[in-house]
Amino acid sequence: MDRPPEDPDDRAWLLEIIGRLDRVSHDDVAGMAENNRLSAAMCVAFVDACAREHPAAATRLQATAAAARDHLERANETTWAALFRAATASYGYGPGDGCHSVPELGQGCGPGTGCRTGIGWLWSLHHTVGASAVRRALEPLLHARWGAPNGPNEP
Repeated sequence: MDRPPEDPDDRAWLLEIIGRLDRVSHDDVAGMAENNRLSAAMCVAFVDACAREHPAAATRLQATAAAARDHLERANETTWAALFRAATASYGYGPGDGCHSVPELGQGCGPGTGCRTGIGWLWSLHHTVGASAVRRALEPLLHARWGAPNGPNEP
């Protein structure tokens, strides 16, 4: 997949957002639900690009995106469980079971690493589509939810 060179500012922004979303949401039910919604929206947004880049995984990626669409339409424990299972089957794509810790954000699965909430999967996504593409898709979602393109403020 040809993409423009990475903008270091977009990489830094994405790392900051992943860390912030993980820290403010890891032990908060409403925050986790919001991270789940953001993850679902990103799964839908990038399924075609990722399937082109990883054709052997296309069926699993499309199943994850279908579960994500379902969760966006009617978010509940059942649709989240289905998305989680599908994302686990397409590990690295979506917030399923597995470690989503971003090494640049710390060791292990502590708050802010992206692991506890699964939001660190966005770092894996950036390896396929680029940090700039992830930022362009994520900023409007963050703005719609928190009124700012940089997401939630930390307490």
